[in-house]
Amino acid sequence: MAKILCECGRILSDSTDYIPYKARFIADQDFFSFFDEVESECPHEEPTITWRYFGDIFQCPDCNNLMVFSADYKRRCDFKPINKEESANITFSQVEDKKCSK
Repeated sequence: MAKILCECGRILSDSTDYIPYKARFIADQDFFSFFDEVESECPHEEPTITWRYFGDIFQCPDCNNLMVFSADYKRRCDFKPINKEESANITFSQVEDKKCSK
């Protein structure tokens, strides 16, 4: 997916890494299966993370709307914030500040 259209009209790009308005989620039912799969990989080989577990979340920088996509991108659900200011930057990293690689 390269571009996402928010309900407010803003177009969000998904064509680079370290996007501050993008996050990923994993269903609680899949959480331990994902870690079992990662831990079972050979430690001397390059890891092959299976992205099938992850859905994407985008937050519009203008209206703070959350757009949640299923892992297969067949479903999208939008959530408007109750308090726009308090919901800002909910997808930003809590650990490190990496910049987009454009």
